[in-house]
Amino acid sequence: YVEAIDKTLNIHGTLNNSIIIGIDSIEQFKNENLKKDNSISKYCIKSAVNEYIGNEKAENDFVSLISSSRIIYAYGLSFGKSDKSRWDIITQWLKYDNRHKLIIYKYQTGFENYKSVYKPRLLDAIEELKDYYLELLGFDKSEYESYYDQIFVIDSDDVLDFKLIHDETIDEQEESLEVCTA
Repeated sequence: YVEAIDKTLNIHGTLNNSIIIGIDSIEQFKNENLKKDNSISKYCIKSAVNEYIGNEKAENDFVSLISSSRIIYAYGLSFGKSDKSRWDIITQWLKYDNRHKLIIYKYQTGFENYKSVYKPRLLDAIEELKDYYLELLGFDKSEYESYYDQIFVIDSDDVLDFKLIHDETIDEQEESLEVCTA
């Protein structure tokens, strides 16, 4: 079963439509005066900025998209505190159904350093990364093992590594096709 999404959800805006940067909640301000100023939210709190610029649908679409997903691919994403509420949604999604899968493409894992004879060490390295992400997602250490089958960490170094076909190869293929049809 394959399902495709017909659009990209730009929850943080786009170059053409206000890139949204900021924090996740007013509690993340270090300055106590800013914490007391609720009017600043529409300029600094990501969900409030979305609402202020009329993009609150993106917030609702995000929750809906996550809730209806069976597999989430995380590529180039930050697990930072400034997105904590969004990662909380994914945490709840993982807890809701043990068939939910989170696939994390991580850049420079170092997995290539483990030759086949060191496979147990590679598996340990993968488990360590899973522990790291489970901690960021807010799981208790006592829960980690329960979620190992739901989280996959893949090295992203080669994901976009592709080779272009040289024009001569295409010309040779076309010539061989012409010979076959002649």
